[in-house]
Amino acid sequence: MCDVIAVECNKCKDLIKKEEIVEFDKLHICKKCFEKYNEYSFERRKLFEKIDRFENILRNYNCFIAGGVITSVFTNEEINDIDIYFRSKNDLRDFMTENELFIVYATDKSFTFKVGDTIFQAIYFDYFEKAEDIFERFDFTVCMGAYDFLEDDFILHKDFLRHNSQKTLRVNTATDYPIISALRVDKYKKKGYSISKGEFIKILMIIN
Repeated sequence: MCDVIAVECNKCKDLIKKEEIVEFDKLHICKKCFEKYNEYSFERRKLFEKIDRFENILRNYNCFIAGGVITSVFTNEEINDIDIYFRSKNDLRDFMTENELFIVYATDKSFTFKVGDTIFQAIYFDYFEKAEDIFERFDFTVCMGAYDFLEDDFILHKDFLRHNSQKTLRVNTATDYPIISALRVDKYKKKGYSISKGEFIKILMIIN
């Protein structure tokens, strides 16, 4: 049997035939990874440019980035701040103790810190095994996007792209903070989003 030259994919680390390697973003990856990383490549680049040198730290602790930052990435809006979620209390503890963080504000649910000019908010009111668990706590489908550093991929609610393209707000009735959601509607209206009377009534009914 003739020898086959195998090369390690820079992403999944699988050994594959040399002739099946694809060069992508200065990496040598397999076709399966190419399909994965070529999708949303613009959005991935925009997100990673914003987090810059903090990318590897987020990867070390299997973090999620979720919410408004992902909406901004996919709607090509300016990123204001970045919300980080954790899989466990141990991940949060290690993140806090193993890194020098310039904390500017803290509550019993989160703390805010800066890396250069970028503002991050570490969320710890709860811990989440997968991105979909985070979405269950969000108020609008247009926020239900995440980047999972364990999976190294975007995770999007099935209606995330459609509702953002339509600029329409659809309410998650299981949201944790409906009063804040009602106040956030005005912020989204200023960005060109609309909400039907029925959807807004849903928020009011949750509050009551």
